[in-house]
Amino acid sequence: MFPRPQIERQLVEFEDHMSDLAHPDPISGLSADVHLKNLLAENIEEPWYKSLLQNVKDAINPPKLPPLVITSKPVAVKDIWGLYGGKKESGLMSLAFHAGVVVLLFTVGTNKAVQQKVKEAVHLVAPDIAPYMPEAAS
Repeated sequence: MFPRPQIERQLVEFEDHMSDLAHPDPISGLSADVHLKNLLAENIEEPWYKSLLQNVKDAINPPKLPPLVITSKPVAVKDIWGLYGGKKESGLMSLAFHAGVVVLLFTVGTNKAVQQKVKEAVHLVAPDIAPYMPEAAS
């Protein structure tokens, strides 16, 4: 363990240092917000044309990277398709189902009774907005 006087001395030094940061010496010329300068980078953004040029250079001649060291090992996992197994029958059944839905929609859409009801229900109106238009300045 540390001797007690050494810990107390370190604690006093730490408190003195923290008080200097919170209330800097007015003679030193430092303001209380001096630490805020460290939060903002001076040149964080570069012009768009410089970054565009750099991206084109990187696309044409990418930088050489060191060889990738892979330390992981593959792990066997359960098949995500479950009972389906990616068989041709399931693909054909899906195609047949979708084709049936499309045929049903076209059959309903070409029915005269359905077309008549659609014509009765849909009313497109172009309102006269002339009264709401501002008059031209003379």
